[in-house]
Amino acid sequence: MIIAKELKKTNISEYLIYMFQIEDLIRSNSCDFDKLNQNLLTKYKQPENVLSEIKKWYKALCRMMNEEKLQNTGHLQFVVNQINELTDFHFRLIELSDDENYIKLFKIAAPDIQQLRNKIPSKPSSDIEVLLYALYTLMIMRLKKTAITAQTLEAMTNFSNLLAYLSAKYKNYEAGEIEI
Repeated sequence: MIIAKELKKTNISEYLIYMFQIEDLIRSNSCDFDKLNQNLLTKYKQPENVLSEIKKWYKALCRMMNEEKLQNTGHLQFVVNQINELTDFHFRLIELSDDENYIKLFKIAAPDIQQLRNKIPSKPSSDIEVLLYALYTLMIMRLKKTAITAQTLEAMTNFSNLLAYLSAKYKNYEAGEIEI
């Protein structure tokens, strides 16, 4: 909860990837708050008032995942909504702005985005969802110490550069510093 709040303010892409991780963490505990509490939350070293807020947050997420039938796959509706909002911002940057840097970064990443889109079983709805999926998968591969090819690392670097730029622009837009 604490990390999510900060990431949502500072880097929307990192926030979304973090939420993918939280969703999988909840799934690994069968979307059962009591199990999650026992396996994870009791180990948190936080003041009681902070721990209480963290528990409320996780309990609400468990409830939502169960209500939205996300026990095996998928994303919470508010996460989907945020991805859609970032996707809309991505299109506005491409179509309505004169941001040549963003367009250049997108053109560099586009072939790999399309190639990866064809490999993802769940068929992401947007290029931004593909990028988020890719970087989340890279994180998992690194945690598992899976070998990563040079070609994959190059694509991931391009994806990361694109999302970092998009997130910075989005932050500026949300702060009212730019208009599109």
